[in-house]
Amino acid sequence: MADRIERLVGRLVPLVDGCVPGSAVEVAVGGSVYDLRAERVGVVQQEECGLVWLRPPGGGREWETRREDLCAVVER
Repeated sequence: MADRIERLVGRLVPLVDGCVPGSAVEVAVGGSVYDLRAERVGVVQQEECGLVWLRPPGGGREWETRREDLCAVVER
């Protein structure tokens, strides 16, 4: 999974290789997370009632996902 994320974003990799959905992921507006369902990295735009709205790094169309489908990422 780490290789896939690195190819998608370049310098973002999972905090824990093989992260577990629903693990303690800090969701903060402007922070980067990996959406396991969509298989892509997104920047948090908003969180409400267990749903998180994400946008691709660098801009693009926003999508929503469940908080439990997110995994933490870190910069290299």
